[in-house]
Amino acid sequence: MTKAYFDNNATTEVDPRILSRIHELYQSGPMNPGSPHSFGRKARQVVEDAKARIREALGLKRHRVLFLASATEALNLAINAFEGQQIVASSIEHPALEEALLARSCSKRVGLIDRTQFDWKGLEKHLPQCQLAAFIWANNETGLVLPMERIAESCRVTDTKILVDASQAPGKLEGFFEEVSALQPDAIVLSGHKMHAPVGIAALVLNEDFPIRPLLFGGSQQASLRPGTEPVVLADALALALELSQESATYDQMRSWKHQIWSAIGQVVPQATKTILDESQCLANTLHFRIPGLSAERQIIAFDLEGIALSSSSACESGASEPSRVLRAMGYDEVASSEGIRISLSRLTKPEEISIAINAIPRVYSTLAPKN
Repeated sequence: MTKAYFDNNATTEVDPRILSRIHELYQSGPMNPGSPHSFGRKARQVVEDAKARIREALGLKRHRVLFLASATEALNLAINAFEGQQIVASSIEHPALEEALLARSCSKRVGLIDRTQFDWKGLEKHLPQCQLAAFIWANNETGLVLPMERIAESCRVTDTKILVDASQAPGKLEGFFEEVSALQPDAIVLSGHKMHAPVGIAALVLNEDFPIRPLLFGGSQQASLRPGTEPVVLADALALALELSQESATYDQMRSWKHQIWSAIGQVVPQATKTILDESQCLANTLHFRIPGLSAERQIIAFDLEGIALSSSSACESGASEPSRVLRAMGYDEVASSEGIRISLSRLTKPEEISIAINAIPRVYSTLAPKN
């Protein structure tokens, strides 16, 4: 049985307040926003209220809100209208965007210099040729935060539309809500289960000028851009999750706990190295490190036996261990790219989970002798 959960960049525990609200809505009766009767009108009001709350939280009051099943769907929908046009993205995008761009064979890439520094010359080179810039705000694997404000400024110079994947930002990136309001991106993607809402809900928030071509065809829901009955209860859950991320974030606490865990690791394995040294470039909840000569797979298994869940983000679909594409893009060799470990906390992480991890670290690493 898992005693400590440190894989919150993969998915999060549903907030009890959101569970309570979900139960309340389901208890209130059937909900189809397209129905003409009172039940339908109530459902429509819930959906429209959820959209308004999302716009309010983000400070994007003139943007449209589309509800989708996942951030993967949202990203694919967002770039679908740019078929045959050039799109610029980073070399450390989430597979949801990475694979979508590869399938279209129409993208330019901006890499990293010295592993964590954004290649501004690369961006300046590609932007004039590109109709869309699509960037992950914070990398899900390492926690590296890209300088989105300056990226957006560069896009405005060339009149390039900007799509921001903010799946990992709410509740993990301090200043996110203020920054997104100031940036006013053309489009931004949110993922519910990354911020304590259930799996199965995401949002694409976009301005009126952002071109959209549907992936699916059917009814007239959501202006026919995403047909199918709107997920009323999940839409409300996403809005509430965003609000709670704004109101209840625990950035200082998460950073303090990260430091405690890292100190415990350093005492036992002094050769351990952090991937992101500058805390201002890293999500408050994420600690990514590697131990030379010690594979991520062995560490994950050892921690799992202690009831501690963490990850590496380096497993392929078949389940076999592979070098991390993100670490390779950051300049690490194949061996080093198989050694990365990610610990990701959340605002629902409990103090006792931190204690469990700190107490387990000496036991775990005493059984794992790095191979020279």
